[in-house]
Amino acid sequence: MSILANLTVKWTTSDKMLADAIGKMIDLDAVIERLQAVDCQNCSLFTKEQVRFAFLKWIEHHIESIEMQPEWYINRDFRYFERNLPFNELQEATDLREDDFEEACAQMYAEMCAESALEAA
Repeated sequence: MSILANLTVKWTTSDKMLADAIGKMIDLDAVIERLQAVDCQNCSLFTKEQVRFAFLKWIEHHIESIEMQPEWYINRDFRYFERNLPFNELQEATDLREDDFEEACAQMYAEMCAESALEAA
């Protein structure tokens, strides 16, 4: 590990911003510790900083891929997306609009009949 410990990670400003943003959502230290503890992708061989950097680059790649093809990611596991769409509110709004539409049609029909009756008289 001493050879690897001497290899420094070259953090860019963008990398640091991503680390800050992701760090506000998840416990990065816990994730890194877990990756090293279970030796995921040989993470136990590397320093915490190196694993953190690799993890953040992995996240960054997924974010970019999601940006390019959001439908592919959503369709792979749509349940979490779909659960947060307001289908009940949409149904209520649609039901109201259908009722309003029918009422408006009935009113227009009544007005047309009244006009026709006036013209005939």
